[in-house]
Amino acid sequence: MRDGTGQAAQRPGGAGVLGWAGDGLRGFCIGVADLVPGVSGSTVAVLLGVYERLLAAVRSVAGALARLLRGDPRGAVRRLRRIDWALVAPVAVGAAVALAALARAVDWLLTNRPEPTAGAFWGLVCAAVLVAAGQVRAWRVSLGLLTVAVATLGAWLFGLSATPVAEPVTIVWLGAGALGICAMILPGVSGAFVLLIIGLYASFVDALGNRDWAPIGLFAAGALAGALVFASLLSRLLTRYHDAVMATMVGLMLGSLRVLWPWPNGVGHLGGPGEVVSGTGLEWPDRDEVLWPVVCAVAAFALALAASRSANRATAGTGRQDGLLEAP
Repeated sequence: MRDGTGQAAQRPGGAGVLGWAGDGLRGFCIGVADLVPGVSGSTVAVLLGVYERLLAAVRSVAGALARLLRGDPRGAVRRLRRIDWALVAPVAVGAAVALAALARAVDWLLTNRPEPTAGAFWGLVCAAVLVAAGQVRAWRVSLGLLTVAVATLGAWLFGLSATPVAEPVTIVWLGAGALGICAMILPGVSGAFVLLIIGLYASFVDALGNRDWAPIGLFAAGALAGALVFASLLSRLLTRYHDAVMATMVGLMLGSLRVLWPWPNGVGHLGGPGEVVSGTGLEWPDRDEVLWPVVCAVAAFALALAASRSANRATAGTGRQDGLLEAP
């Protein structure tokens, strides 16, 4: 990216190998979050201070493709040059590594340690709510009511039930990719949980774990198309209606806490093909079930806030704070 003087903007992650490693770790954390039903990778991006810059990068790619379709290759190149590749490349690599390497591990945790795992991510999302709320420039009563309404609607939607799709066809994979990536772009809306609701989560995790490239490729194609359209729309809305959009995101994250409530069974999850996941239940725990989920929630909350503050300090001297989107 370039600043207002035409000079390349200093990258927020630092310089050299350490900067790339830090941004790769950010991407890794985003990828891990996207594997968990109920957690949005964008929520982690908000926590780590890179959300709107990544959104602006996707919007630039969309603009480049649009110019190519209009027969303007030079305009496409200009748009691509505006992307902060020093941030985007390591984040993308880190996320891809997490998705490829940890799909089975996350699936095991969700199946065998559901309550502590849900507790950890519950604490993480609570921290993200505080961070996102702090990015609203001027809270008003109307924004508070919007947040409450979105949180209520989200909690209801995230409690819906689903039956797995046994053998998804091509168009289903393409549609799932587009829908899932739109959910991943929105903080508080879990792409993995959307896949769970439409019955494709188990099939997608199996495809990742077994390196089944045909459905993965179809899903990726649908995701690319969905991301290019939705990211452009969302970044325009953030530019024009920043506080309303951020208040909506806070509501979505609050609503998603229903999915992550540790009791009775942790995150709503499919352990295998043919199972039906009911709406996410909400129960009070027995005394012997409280300790570890609460410990994990508090630890994750503290670590997430510490990571967010560290990311803010890293960007403080660069002149590139999250919340500043490039003009189209």
